[in-house]
Amino acid sequence: MADVNTEKMTVEDINSYTVKRLKRFLKEYRQNVSGRAHELRERALGVLCLQIPSETKLKNADQRDQETRELGKFTTPLGETLPKPDTLDDWSDDVTKIPDFTERELYNCLVLNTSRTFDRAPCGAVRQLKAKQFYEDNHVHSVHFQHISNQCSHAYVRCLVIPSLPTLDRNKQPDYRVWISLSKVTGQVNSTECTCPAFNS
Repeated sequence: MADVNTEKMTVEDINSYTVKRLKRFLKEYRQNVSGRAHELRERALGVLCLQIPSETKLKNADQRDQETRELGKFTTPLGETLPKPDTLDDWSDDVTKIPDFTERELYNCLVLNTSRTFDRAPCGAVRQLKAKQFYEDNHVHSVHFQHISNQCSHAYVRCLVIPSLPTLDRNKQPDYRVWISLSKVTGQVNSTECTCPAFNS
């Protein structure tokens, strides 16, 4: 069913709908479709009155937000567009090239950063700060540095992290892939990504 614009609908439109049409309408707006005709009609009028967004409208908004977040992840504060880490070759395993950064930079990115949320509120990802324990327990390996270019103000660091509950079958739970982009000058972390479930929750 095509998205119905409730702003242009009237009470008369709802009242003219057949039961079949009412059920299709309610389904598009994620409402219960069981009940008698007058109950369906009242429910549909409620959708109209409350201006509840349709399933299609929500999916489109989610898609736009996802695209905006992806774009922001690869854009530096200076407006430079970074290439995606998996498109780059010639990563260095010389960790002395990694710009100095502290726990404060990670805290600012994971907890205080507002660019990773829909409502521009702080991320509050305090649980992700426990990742330090993975480093201390030698779960972090295969650390690489990517300079990107001399003109670029940021660089990438990537690594693999052994899951906290590893299994014998590495295909079931492979090591998590992690990367961060950070300023070459200040060490400020600009963006992060991890394939672990906690990062995406």
